[in-house]
Amino acid sequence: PASPVVLDSQTGEVLQVLPALHANAGGIAYNALKNQILLCDNGQLLALCGEAWQAVHYVPQVDMTRLRLSGCLEDGTYLYLTDEALVLRGTAPDALPNLRPLVVKGHGFNRDALPQFMQTHPEIPLILDDAFYTDIDALFAALQSGSTDVDVYLMPDYFGIWRLIDKGYAQELSSYPALQAEISRMNPKVQQAITHNGQFSALPISLFFDSWLLRPDLLQEAGYDHPPATLCEYFEMLGEWEANQSTEFDFAFHLTPSSDFGLKRYPCIRMAVDAYIAQYEQPNSPLSFDSEVFRQVLCAIEALHYPAENVDHALSQSPLFSRFTKPPEAIFTLNEWNPLRIGVFSEHPEQLIARPPFEIGQAPRSNASMYLAIINPKSLSKQNAADFLAYMAQHQAPDNLVALYPNANEAIEHAPTVASLKQQQQELATLRELQLVADEAHQANISDAIAQMEQNFARFEKNRFSITAESIAAYRQVEPAMYIPRDSLYWNLIPAQRDD
Repeated sequence: PASPVVLDSQTGEVLQVLPALHANAGGIAYNALKNQILLCDNGQLLALCGEAWQAVHYVPQVDMTRLRLSGCLEDGTYLYLTDEALVLRGTAPDALPNLRPLVVKGHGFNRDALPQFMQTHPEIPLILDDAFYTDIDALFAALQSGSTDVDVYLMPDYFGIWRLIDKGYAQELSSYPALQAEISRMNPKVQQAITHNGQFSALPISLFFDSWLLRPDLLQEAGYDHPPATLCEYFEMLGEWEANQSTEFDFAFHLTPSSDFGLKRYPCIRMAVDAYIAQYEQPNSPLSFDSEVFRQVLCAIEALHYPAENVDHALSQSPLFSRFTKPPEAIFTLNEWNPLRIGVFSEHPEQLIARPPFEIGQAPRSNASMYLAIINPKSLSKQNAADFLAYMAQHQAPDNLVALYPNANEAIEHAPTVASLKQQQQELATLRELQLVADEAHQANISDAIAQMEQNFARFEKNRFSITAESIAAYRQVEPAMYIPRDSLYWNLIPAQRDD
């Protein structure tokens, strides 16, 4: 939540602290006709009436970082401009449509598709709340009592959503043909995870598969002639690196999700536990860690001689690498949750691999996580909610499209880059025409401009695709290792319980 403030333009003094809004609120404007402040918040156009915000209209919600400008016309009409659209809304007392809005809570839908849906379906006003429900018991209570006005929830499966579905707190969706058609095209493992007794009550919106990135040239430069065949061998290689080679090279052995916080011992132990559960657990069967292969891995980690760590303290600190600070290159990147973007963020060739298994010859198995959408069974707008989910499924973000649908194997272009390429092609053609008729005094400048534009063109061409055909093919190679822990005693715990 964020609280806007009114400042004195001369002194900077805070004159008024306004009621809190969601973090994505924006598009602030001043309506001089009514001496009123207006802004957008999660699909609603709000006006400050006294000390409270009041909805005066609905708007296609967008990422407010894409907002170009916002303001009010003389007659009080509100407007905002983005790269995609100009939106105008009346602010008169009777401007608010007499329609029941669809309330959607959660984060993970394709944000480009949300305003498109609202433009395509003006009869379904959308109120979006990006906040998560982390208190699953409070969510159960709200759904059971009917005290919530939320129609659609979207949350990761590791937030206890399977418990919620199993208790009947999610509307059965198999009776909606459009949703049934989408599910039937998804990965069979995804279908199996969400289907119970031939029915399903959740729609997968995204899928994240835990895989690794290997940079073969760095592996060879460090003196290794093959990647690890088992997890124990991986930690033994790490031990050799720490003992003999860590200071010889300008790259790291590996990057983990905890590298941002300087943690070394914790991510190794955490990975060993998670990997063992993913590799060996079976539905409705006890899992013992008292095994030779797990002991071997623990011994290899112990041999690293990493000191004890205060994990809670480390994770509470600012990360070492921000979006403005590039992390070091590494032979391995572990827990790569965006495997379809290989080759985008590194200067070295990258290879997507599955996490090594515990035993030689064993098929690797790595856990995957989904974001799932459910409909409140007590919603008064079930059909609108189903129409909304069908639209979102049909307009997936590129990564989710490839991850969820095994037949989506064509490269996907990055639309803004393609538009820039077309513009540069036109400008380049114009410069070449000028070069043919320019006098000698201007030839050098035009030649320089053409050379610079050709360099830019090559750079843009390299990033033409959001997802390349090569990335998709590599993903399909490791996809058989994907494990969706639908009935896992461990993965169905809430995150705090798993950490303990």
